[in-house]
Amino acid sequence: MGRQLLMGNEAIALGAMRANIELAAGYPGTPSSEILEAIARARPDGLYVEWSVNEKTAVEVAAGAAMSGARVLATMKQVGLNVASDPVMSLNYVGVKGGMVIVVADDPGPISSQTEQDTRHFAQFAKLALFDPSTPEEAYLMMADAFACSERLGRPVLFRPTTRVCHSYASVNAPDALDARAKSAGGARGFEKSGGRWVIFPKLAHANHIKIESALSELGQSFSEYGGNRLVGAGAKGIAANGVSWQYVCEALSGMAGAMAGAGGAGGAGAMAETGGVDGLGDMAGASCGAATGNGSGADSMARAAGEAAATGEAVVVAEVTATSEVSVASDVAATSEVAATSEAGAIDAMCASLGCRLLKIGTVPLPEPMCVDFLRDLDEALVIEELDPVIERELVYLCGRHRLGASVNGKLTGHMPRAGENSPAAVKSAILEFLAPGAATDGREQAGQKPAEPEGAGLQSAGSGSVESRSAGPQSAGAGGGADPELAGSSAAGPESANSESGGSGVVRPQSAGAREGTGSESTGRGAARPQSAGPEQAGQKPADSEGARPRSAGPQSAGAGGSVASYAGGDLPALAVRPPVLCAGCPHRASFFAVKEAIRGRKAVFSGDIGCYTLGNAMPLDMVDTCLCMGAGIAQAQGIHRIAPDALNFAFIGDSTFFHTGIPGMVNAVYNKADIIAAILDNATTAMTGGQPNPGMEKTLMGEAAPKISIYGILSAIGVDSLQRVSAFDFGAAVAAVRRAADEKGVRAIIFEGPCISLARKGKPLKIDGGACTGCGACARRLGCPAISALGKKPAIDALLCTGCGLCANLCKFGAIAGPAA
Repeated sequence: MGRQLLMGNEAIALGAMRANIELAAGYPGTPSSEILEAIARARPDGLYVEWSVNEKTAVEVAAGAAMSGARVLATMKQVGLNVASDPVMSLNYVGVKGGMVIVVADDPGPISSQTEQDTRHFAQFAKLALFDPSTPEEAYLMMADAFACSERLGRPVLFRPTTRVCHSYASVNAPDALDARAKSAGGARGFEKSGGRWVIFPKLAHANHIKIESALSELGQSFSEYGGNRLVGAGAKGIAANGVSWQYVCEALSGMAGAMAGAGGAGGAGAMAETGGVDGLGDMAGASCGAATGNGSGADSMARAAGEAAATGEAVVVAEVTATSEVSVASDVAATSEVAATSEAGAIDAMCASLGCRLLKIGTVPLPEPMCVDFLRDLDEALVIEELDPVIERELVYLCGRHRLGASVNGKLTGHMPRAGENSPAAVKSAILEFLAPGAATDGREQAGQKPAEPEGAGLQSAGSGSVESRSAGPQSAGAGGGADPELAGSSAAGPESANSESGGSGVVRPQSAGAREGTGSESTGRGAARPQSAGPEQAGQKPADSEGARPRSAGPQSAGAGGSVASYAGGDLPALAVRPPVLCAGCPHRASFFAVKEAIRGRKAVFSGDIGCYTLGNAMPLDMVDTCLCMGAGIAQAQGIHRIAPDALNFAFIGDSTFFHTGIPGMVNAVYNKADIIAAILDNATTAMTGGQPNPGMEKTLMGEAAPKISIYGILSAIGVDSLQRVSAFDFGAAVAAVRRAADEKGVRAIIFEGPCISLARKGKPLKIDGGACTGCGACARRLGCPAISALGKKPAIDALLCTGCGLCANLCKFGAIAGPAA
């Protein structure tokens, strides 16, 4: 181990390699670009890295590798997440086997982006865990935590550095060489077919949604024990911060503590006002990271500096204090194996004591709820300093209402911090000075060139404030809402929330605050102000609902699957509904295509990546030909990721013609560009079948019925340089099998276009019949095809003439020539 001067993105790359990733894919975009470049320069043997054609494809390639048990990294900037959102959302429901971290570098400012976006919103929206580093070294160390968390959850996690963390330089205690690469904890290597685990059907999505909610609830509790979140200090005022803003806060407060100590303790507020706190904060640019985490000498020097500052009144710059080391997220709580050094904690505690304030550092989503409640308890007022949006602020307001805490929460929503742009050391210093010593400093927003904003929801009390004084004649929230955010008004009204239990599908009961548990009918805020508890929905501005017994109900029968069963119908009990799983239509060309592939590679190891469309139903028995299904166009890219980890298997990717035009083309371009070894099976049935037969670019008409040029799939594949390209009729069984065998014996990017019209559009042929004399009753036609027109209820199978389309697939299968047609 040795200290290296690293850019934040280099530290992230080194942290990912230290965590033993086996694949990294991304698309360049400032401020994230250097991460993959650094990996490519320093990568050890066995690590595959690629620039993908876009962020969506990068996530899908990484997902295929993660499903195969590898630790993987995907990188992009915040607007790239917009492109990747489809697979990211679905991947949380499907899950991964190895650890998967998606780095999304946010760009507050914006400095080099068309929009300002806060990825923490996406984490909450997608129900994903997120790690939010504040320095390059913390980013380096936090990578191990992110991978451990992903493997514990079995789902991807987000990693959100911002521009100042990405492009700052810091001295990082990192290994000199990456020669010891431990195996990922994800399990056995290679892709394991798991009975449809990787295929996102609605039933699976619903079941996994319940698990996701439960896991997030537990994670919010356990993150209070995680070293990336910190609560220090004591007092009636508190400051919460995230990311690089935490560094700005520590720098400003250390100077203020020194100024107060030099001015004689309590009298220091006036001196602080006169001096303006800290002179020459300057540009952070990673300067405060030098004392860095996890280094005993750095911690000791900071402690000594803090002690000297208290004695001499000199300012001391406090470096990052949330050291994590080799960590793993345990099954019961998310915990680091080594917390910040005692001397570090002592230094920052001494600083907070001299200022009479608490500090809360937030480094995760979901927020550490117990730690946040401890922070808010007995506070008069809190200031939230964060980039970019008021995510922490809203959560704290909500917790004040939910736990009936009296703190007034200030930040962006109340006009105490700017709503747009990145924070600066000067603006943070000014805001803190005004917060701790009102009137002592020029408003930080004016220094930043902004006019002080009228607090959002002016006239309303902040969440659960114990103050009787009102800013205007407007109504106060019912003990919870908060002028900060009107959408949260009434959150402490009596009802399930007031019991402070939150099921989330997990049965986890979250703790009440001590005051709320007493159940006295009124709570003391500890400052002599009593707040009445809400008595019911009316106090929350809600109209009381009629009781369930008094509410008229529909006289019609209930659905048996929707909360009850019908007692009687037409004088008798209803029979149980027959189970009718979805199935490919009789005569569907997709069944013929799947069966040709299955027959051609019988006895060879293969993985079948699927996609969204009718052909997803190919996963059902007896075909069993779809092992993965993530989102539109993902199968081709997933096959590439699986191939990188499991190169000993044939990797097929099935995709329909409409889906190919939708998002399949980038995956094919990526395969050619990055020299993958896959076989793409394009199932061209000349329509968008699953959704009702809508036209697509492969047809010769538009939605308005106008003639349109037909876009050739074959021409596109030829133009991008596919190594081997074949076109065959799906119903020509012999030719289809031969085409698959040729492709299976080749290498590189191969494509087979199986052409056959959707049976709902094609003219139905004459139905076939089974010759009872020639049939031996082996049942292969019914057992191996799964065609709904063939039944095997008797000793010998039969063909339903009403369903059969005469496609002839079963006739090709029968060894005894017992199937022919037409029927009489």
